[in-house]
Amino acid sequence: MESEVIDLLESCLKQGTLTLAELTSAVHNNQSISSFAKKLTGHVSSQGADAGDKVKNIKIQLKNNKFRFSLKLPTPIWDLPVEGHGEMYLDRETNQLVIKVKEVKTGKYFPVTTAFFKALSGVGDGRLTVSQPYLRLRLSD
Repeated sequence: MESEVIDLLESCLKQGTLTLAELTSAVHNNQSISSFAKKLTGHVSSQGADAGDKVKNIKIQLKNNKFRFSLKLPTPIWDLPVEGHGEMYLDRETNQLVIKVKEVKTGKYFPVTTAFFKALSGVGDGRLTVSQPYLRLRLSD
């Protein structure tokens, strides 16, 4: 059964689009998404209430193991647009989804790729390994 799921995931990397209006974090004891946005940009004022654990207007486009994504991160001041692109593939030997992020920008002009990787360090339940320019997600034990 696990092999069939991996095969399905691998076929999705060839071509597909995922669009979500809103994604809410189910983990409330880890850093919030708006804290992530603050780390990502370094430009967001620390004043105001935490904007919550939501990401808005998510779109991921995949074609031949290449991806583009766009989303909006809530901050106390505005919804920050973020865009990026790269490549991804399944490493069947290590049972990992390997994501090579080539570039991340806020808006269309400000590169924040290094900040993106710093913000992702330590996020999650230990299945995500961050080493710029790679994100490695362990799919199963």
